[in-house]
Amino acid sequence: MAFVATFLGCENKTSKQPNKQPEPIQPTLVDAQPNSNERVPLPAAEPLDVGLSQDWESFQKTDLIDEALRVMDLLVERFPDSADSHEARARVQLLIGQTAEAKKSWERCLQLVPNYGYAFHGLGLIETKMSQYKAAIALYQKALETIPNYRDSARELSDAYLKDGQPKLSAKTLEDYLAVKPDDSEFWLRLGQTYNAGLVFDKAKSAFEKSLELADDNPKAEQGLMIALIRLGDRERAKELADKAKQRPNRENDPIEELLKNERTDIANRYWFAALVYKSFKRYQESAELLERAHLYNPTNTQVLESLVEQSIREESLDQAYSYSLQLVTLNETNPSYSFGAGAMAEKLKRASDAAAHYRKVIELAPRDPKAYRQLITISLTSKSNLPEAEALAKAWSEFDNTAVPLAYLASAQAMQNKLVDAEKNLTKAVELDPNSKELQQRLVEVRNNLRTDDKD
Repeated sequence: MAFVATFLGCENKTSKQPNKQPEPIQPTLVDAQPNSNERVPLPAAEPLDVGLSQDWESFQKTDLIDEALRVMDLLVERFPDSADSHEARARVQLLIGQTAEAKKSWERCLQLVPNYGYAFHGLGLIETKMSQYKAAIALYQKALETIPNYRDSARELSDAYLKDGQPKLSAKTLEDYLAVKPDDSEFWLRLGQTYNAGLVFDKAKSAFEKSLELADDNPKAEQGLMIALIRLGDRERAKELADKAKQRPNRENDPIEELLKNERTDIANRYWFAALVYKSFKRYQESAELLERAHLYNPTNTQVLESLVEQSIREESLDQAYSYSLQLVTLNETNPSYSFGAGAMAEKLKRASDAAAHYRKVIELAPRDPKAYRQLITISLTSKSNLPEAEALAKAWSEFDNTAVPLAYLASAQAMQNKLVDAEKNLTKAVELDPNSKELQQRLVEVRNNLRTDDKD
């Protein structure tokens, strides 16, 4: 069965990307930074300090704002010609009420990169604070032109329209975003609130119901839905919702703790962005320090965890990468990409059974994703275990993928179970689909030779 190993070895080939100079993070936030696995040593004279407090014992004993300002000032000092550096500092400046300084930082961004979308957004936030809604609307529109479907700008643009007395445009902004991102429960909630404000109660009802369908534990959506139902005359259902709400335990948080949590969350978001700036200049150690602190301040930030997985892989800390991957799965069990990532990490750690469990979850969540089928079948073929499952998976895969690949995997699983007639049939189909593949032709010859040997015996 040499053809099985040959086939498995030919999958997942990648090409190395060429070197490029660091580019502005926007609009995709370094999703495609070059040479992410390249280790670039730091100059010996360059300090690793990124401005973080080193002697803190608890969140309460650390002045988060002073620390954040040190981090951002040092970032701008090191990378003064990076629009991303000024953007990161501007967000902290606005957070602590330094509006004039934030405005200067965002204006500097636009001097460096004239179409820098995050600067348009930030300047829009300042205009909103000053109740200059028409000016804010124009800036948010520019941000969305530069960064299509940018969630923050879509949300703020909708709010600005509403405050400017334009509820129809507010609703349209939300609808446009939801046409692209239909699984955003918060935006359905906002759309329902906008329709309630505009007295369009039938559309409000539908929007609140959609929000609750995506996140059923949503008191604001329930309250909005009750208002819409009452206005539509359905008092019976409104009363059912009210009774259901009364049965829930009181979950009010300590207001001081809530403020501290929100502050930590805001700072964590800004540290993540600053970490991306360091990463874009291949300053991986400083990036890692900021990512770890961001995760400490907000353990539920999935963007931070995704970056930590990547950082751990770069450092060849596979156990740590797997741990972060598991945290991502726990935070969002319905995201197939997180389960696939956990499976890939488990495979690297030679934890085949764990990897297989993750890939099965991917198939459950995304039954037409070929990657999970390929990886799960490969585990069975290489370990020579669960071969009937591998055959069934390959058959299911071939039902929605009309290429030669699933048929080749199916034939491999069948050949390893000595189902040579079935293997020959599927390899013949595979060769018909990919007649230029010498590898498939060679495997078909091998299976036919094995069939002749069996016939002689």
